[in-house]
Amino acid sequence: MAEYSALNEKQRKEYMESLKKYNDWQNVLDYAHEEGYQEATLKYEAILQQVIKRAEEKDKLLNEEKKRAEQEHQKLLETAKLLLSLDVTVETIMEKTGLTKEEIEKL
Repeated sequence: MAEYSALNEKQRKEYMESLKKYNDWQNVLDYAHEEGYQEATLKYEAILQQVIKRAEEKDKLLNEEKKRAEQEHQKLLETAKLLLSLDVTVETIMEKTGLTKEEIEKL
């Protein structure tokens, strides 16, 4: 305050003009920063949504593959059961189906 009071009219005017320019530039920078932040946030949210969507699709595919594998395994078990009823040896059934001895013996 004391320094400002010691300034003459021309110096005060220059000081106030300088202060106004400083505030204007600070406002421009603050606005640019906020706009950049919002733009980056929107981009990263979009990227995050894409990653989530891909993960969900991958999970769905994995679940479908698991279901198909379970169905295939069930078919092998049914085939093994049929072969057992035809008195085919456990070793032959293991060789042809890929099932384990334990799986076949449970039938």
